[in-house]
Amino acid sequence: PVDIKLQPNQEIILWYKRGPWSGQRLMQKSFASP
Repeated sequence: PVDIKLQPNQEIILWYKRGPWSGQRLMQKSFASP
């Protein structure tokens, strides 16, 4: 990582960029929250 003091939103974006499969799972968990 370049910046350790990244915001939660930016962290998710980095995760998605690093691995869409990982980002999708995280997004699904967040969106699929009844």
